[in-house]
Amino acid sequence: MANKNILNKKHTHQFIIDQVKLLRKGWTCTRVSGEYITMLEYHLRNKIMGDIQRHPTKGRTFIG
Repeated sequence: MANKNILNKKHTHQFIIDQVKLLRKGWTCTRVSGEYITMLEYHLRNKIMGDIQRHPTKGRTFIG
């Protein structure tokens, strides 16, 4: 299960393209590199694992 993607690549790609249109007027970006998506996946996994390690051992709800 550790190798399963947690990011939806299609939605992440579309979000990036949409944000480029909003934030970078005059630049037409139509592609997102696979390396960038992989890097985002890596950072998200590390963020989640760090939050879990710092979370108090109390209650049953993960608050992050």
